[in-house]
Amino acid sequence: MTNGSRALETKRWMRLCQRRTVRLVIAFLALIVSGVPTHAEIILRAADAGQDETDFFFRQFNDLLRQAEARLKEDPGEAVVIEIPPGVHRIQRPIILDERATAYPDAPLVLRGAPDGSSRILGSVEVRAGEPTADDQAHVSRSPVAGNVVVIDLARIAGAGKPEISRRGAYVGVHESGFEFFQKGVRFAPARWPENGYDRRAKPSGAADTVVLPNEAFELLKGEPNLFLGGYWTASYAYETSPVQEMLPVEKAVRMAPLRREGPIQEGVAYFAFNAFSALSRPGEFVLDPVRRRAFAIGFDGEKAFDVSVTGTLLQIQGARNIRIENLSFEESRGTAIRIKDADNVAIDRCTVRNSGAGGINVEGGKGVTISRCTIDSVAETAVYLSGGDRPSLTSGAHSIVDSVISDFGQSSFTYRVGVHLAGVGQKIERCTFRHGPHAAIIVQGNDHVIRGNDIGEVVEQGEDAGAIYMGRDWSERGTVIHGNFFHDIGGPAPGGAATVVGRNFVTAIYLDDQASGYRVDDNVFFRVDRPIAVHGGRDNVFSGNAFLHSGHVGILLYDRGEGRGGDLEGRLRRMPYQDELWSARYPALRNILDDDPGAPLHNSEKDNLVVGGKLKSIKEPLKASVWPDSGTSVEVEAKSPVSWASGDAQVDAAKILKQYPGRCEMYQGFRC
Repeated sequence: MTNGSRALETKRWMRLCQRRTVRLVIAFLALIVSGVPTHAEIILRAADAGQDETDFFFRQFNDLLRQAEARLKEDPGEAVVIEIPPGVHRIQRPIILDERATAYPDAPLVLRGAPDGSSRILGSVEVRAGEPTADDQAHVSRSPVAGNVVVIDLARIAGAGKPEISRRGAYVGVHESGFEFFQKGVRFAPARWPENGYDRRAKPSGAADTVVLPNEAFELLKGEPNLFLGGYWTASYAYETSPVQEMLPVEKAVRMAPLRREGPIQEGVAYFAFNAFSALSRPGEFVLDPVRRRAFAIGFDGEKAFDVSVTGTLLQIQGARNIRIENLSFEESRGTAIRIKDADNVAIDRCTVRNSGAGGINVEGGKGVTISRCTIDSVAETAVYLSGGDRPSLTSGAHSIVDSVISDFGQSSFTYRVGVHLAGVGQKIERCTFRHGPHAAIIVQGNDHVIRGNDIGEVVEQGEDAGAIYMGRDWSERGTVIHGNFFHDIGGPAPGGAATVVGRNFVTAIYLDDQASGYRVDDNVFFRVDRPIAVHGGRDNVFSGNAFLHSGHVGILLYDRGEGRGGDLEGRLRRMPYQDELWSARYPALRNILDDDPGAPLHNSEKDNLVVGGKLKSIKEPLKASVWPDSGTSVEVEAKSPVSWASGDAQVDAAKILKQYPGRCEMYQGFRC
């Protein structure tokens, strides 16, 4: 080819690719300037809501979505953006993005709210309460502040359906709440006795699902038409609520609907009663009458405007690829606010999920869903569920949540409804903050996850026999790394007193329960944690470079679990191809586990740990010290001064201690040294 023909061919190629080249140059320059990829965009703007706000917004959004889908087909090189204006946008049906909304990796479909986060999508309708009628007074008069009680007639609300109090608990699956309502962004709770914490004076009656109440409680609560009880009936980790089916005046007992977790009711069970007119005494409380479809409440400052949730899921993404959701707030749903299923390359960025009646964000299947710079709070069940990949082939789902704040989760189900639940293979939690949950912050199931650089504190606020990070009961679930996290203020004295917690005998930061094995726990800081790490019979775990500062007990507790061959663990192991070439290369210790005394906690190791004010590890009898020899590389030193529990800035206080040991503070990710 001559130089002239080469030039002609080059010009021809440039003419054919001119538009795409310009876009790539723009994106490259933007990346240099801001570090964030930018694409040529087609903007579709939603107008401000009209008078019929709910219908207007939903119809308009779907019109824009159809336009966006058409533009994606016409010009696959440009990102299509649907801009949602500031303000409240109420919907009674979910926004659905399916395979028709599939875009391109470098030109996604974008749903974008106002930069200040003021674009709010609510699954509720606004209603105004009235005064109780004469027919209401028989029950309202039981309230100690009956004059402050207002009533919402739910029968007049389109889409409200048949309201009910949903059963909750560790063994109860809640897809969608039966009733949720709010005022000024605050979720209302059923009126309860006692007002705070738990009563422990109930006794098992001997009959199934029946407890004898103290006389004071029975006399207060008898005659309540729609009473519920909630408690840790059969175990300290098994919270459950159940409606009262019968009150037995002779025995001073109540019979509940059958509990989902079988077993005898415990002596001294921690419980409370709720949805009781006789306990309706404070702003933020309600009592629901599902038969008459009426809600009775005490508003804040005499306010009578309320939001009643009518929509299950607010955003549903299924089978779509290359989607971005930015700067939007999803609030007041009856179900899980955002559901993402079998979708690839989806980004949820700078969004808020708040006041959901079930979960916050649920991701199942697909690949590469990223939740970043988000706030998820006031969630009835689990805040974020990430599941993806394939365990037999150890294929990663590559889902992640990063740089986000997760708080006030498990607000209606107090055990095993957590901040983030990982399942499948290869999910990540990085640089997130976890606060204020009754039970665990993170549950781990599956393989090869990464939990790195997170701030986890003031969780397991009510629970007992629990850990901030919890896993267990499957030898094949291994390969997860817990690295560079800061655990603090976990399991100490209950701020509200002993009556506000189930117990404080066994609360941990990392709980490798029921022979959890093959985890790597390194370079973490534990500060003011009662029991930092508990290993319940597991094996092949590695603990290195951790700092244990002012713990309530030893840094690592090892005790026996003892299930060997023939049990549940072997059954779960055999469901995986644990002896094939891939698994043997990834987890060499697993291949011959059944021939290596599987019931014994063997091959755990530690090195280069620092303990300030305590001991590194304890091996509980009947285990012998020889089951886990000391490495000789970890250091135990006496504390130079005492610390106060849950006071001041935990990271600043921990850094002051670490600075006393050269090189230690700098090795922990995110510490201000």
